[in-house]
Amino acid sequence: MTRTVIRTSDGDIESIEAGESATITATFSDLSGSDLATSAIQSMTATLLNASTGAVINSRNNQTILNANGGSVADSNGKATLTLKLSPSDNVNVGAAVGDLEEHYLLVTWTWNDGDGVTQTGKHEWLLYVRPLTTPS
Repeated sequence: MTRTVIRTSDGDIESIEAGESATITATFSDLSGSDLATSAIQSMTATLLNASTGAVINSRNNQTILNANGGSVADSNGKATLTLKLSPSDNVNVGAAVGDLEEHYLLVTWTWNDGDGVTQTGKHEWLLYVRPLTTPS
């Protein structure tokens, strides 16, 4: 499984302000590294966790995102491309002090048919940094 830290064009960590919307985009490949077609994708789910406690955020626990719950998978030049819109409720402050960056994990899991009738599974994790704007209660 691969983990991606979102960074600015300068290489600095990109943070999301608490309560701010965000969009994640990704393309998918098979085990050989070839691009997956949209029609090959069978399922796709997201899990969003607080990194320090493991608590699920905004009920995103193995939640279907294949054209549902803010997720959209479309063909882009022959590649299956996910656009996942994270709502303000996905990017809440659940414990970090003001000024600290709070780490959240976004895990996307997908299955696809490999063309030989075998279902394969892939996973990718994003490390999201949420910046609290007010003191947590």
